[in-house]
Amino acid sequence: MHKAILSVMFVLTLASLMLPLVAADVDLEVLKPEDREEFVLDDSVMVKIKVVNHGEETAQDVTFSASAEGVAVSLPDVGDIPGGSTVTFDLEISNANDDAPICKETYMKIEFTYTEANMRSSSDHVTIKLVPPRVDLNILSPQQVIKLVDFPEGGSTTVGVLVKNEGSRTITGVGLEVVPRNEQMACSISGGASNIAASTSVSYSLTCSDINDSDKLDLRLYDGCGTQRDFETVRFELVEGFKDYRLEIVDPVENDGVILSEVGGAIDVTVHAKGQDALTGVCVYAFDINSIPGACADIDAGQNKVFTINLVPDSDLKKIMIFANDSTGQAEDEKNIWVTRVLALDEPVANTTEPEVVNGTNPVTDVPEAGSTGFVVTKEMFAIIIILIPVLMVVVYVGRSLKKTTH
Repeated sequence: MHKAILSVMFVLTLASLMLPLVAADVDLEVLKPEDREEFVLDDSVMVKIKVVNHGEETAQDVTFSASAEGVAVSLPDVGDIPGGSTVTFDLEISNANDDAPICKETYMKIEFTYTEANMRSSSDHVTIKLVPPRVDLNILSPQQVIKLVDFPEGGSTTVGVLVKNEGSRTITGVGLEVVPRNEQMACSISGGASNIAASTSVSYSLTCSDINDSDKLDLRLYDGCGTQRDFETVRFELVEGFKDYRLEIVDPVENDGVILSEVGGAIDVTVHAKGQDALTGVCVYAFDINSIPGACADIDAGQNKVFTINLVPDSDLKKIMIFANDSTGQAEDEKNIWVTRVLALDEPVANTTEPEVVNGTNPVTDVPEAGSTGFVVTKEMFAIIIILIPVLMVVVYVGRSLKKTTH
């Protein structure tokens, strides 16, 4: 009898212990988000919450709480969750400070509490990870070298610096810093924007003074968190621009002839600046002959300049070269001309005796008229004769050579 009573009591006790397991009141489970799930927090992010009540009883007055450093949360009003049902709602998480970006990852604990039918309060939680978005901020230009054409040493200039946000979100608090490598050079940054939208480029102005060739500077680009996102070392290179330095001797022309007396004389050489840039220090010389060049001079683009040089021939007929160039040595031209020396006629001996008049004619004062038998050799005719003498000599020489050949 005693053993039977003990057996009944054991069964009742075991049944009382098993009753909550067989018929649970409330069994809430957060299906979404998963514990330790990662979310990128830009200006805001929406987290979908999904909760199921596996129990048979209603979870009453379900409430959520969530908090993390630097963020704000918009909490939903859930209310009751009947047994065997699932509820879904959105939890909005945003940056607590619009002027300050999220700079580091943080964890948020999402906790929910509810009341069971027996008025017992319970709670559970899930933790999510909030990370700042990827920042892709770059200096597009300048890169490596800034070339300054025809720039004076120690001068000043302003160049553009192009920065682009190649990411998918707006970057706030952008800053561009310039650090010269040389103490004498001073630089500053102006313009640009502190907030750069996604896929947008912004131009800054870089102004530097006391610039010399090969001076360097560093450009450093920061985001709103103070993180350096790009770095560029730039070198100034002072280069000379293209110059169209060209000239041409337009007078005398190639193989032209010049007749001079045995003591020499002056000839004019006309030089034309045929390029798009003015010429400086143009000089004209004569080679293969004794000469005295004239003064050098500048010539404006498209203009002519006449130079005078004095020549002293050392032979009766000679080919010489006239040469012109500028101070840079980039523009030059030459012409080959022939110089003929004309010997002066012997001067007549002075006669103080009055010439004898024969048949009423004075041989000194009376010059034969046109059509008469008198013949006067002028200087021009004499010059022609002098030029023809070498030609005749060549003809005679060739004739004799041919005669010897035939015999």
